[in-house]
Amino acid sequence: DGAAAAGAFTPSKGVVVAITVITEAKFDALTAAEENKYASTAVGYEGLGDTISTGTTGDSFPTGITIFGRWSSVDVNDGAVICYIG
Repeated sequence: DGAAAAGAFTPSKGVVVAITVITEAKFDALTAAEENKYASTAVGYEGLGDTISTGTTGDSFPTGITIFGRWSSVDVNDGAVICYIG
């Protein structure tokens, strides 16, 4: 319905497969659908430690960028995004 959501977004079916940033965004959490297989805020790709930093001082994603992955949950700290379900 276009309304802003408070807290984490967890799709009832499927996973988030892409996120387009509408206004510069930072995340509180990006939860990988399969740990160690997709980059997230908890575990980096293949467990190598390359996580996405969170919170107000975390990694900032610029307006217009689309990131791809498989996340079971997305929690935006600041900014606006569109999540694509697959």
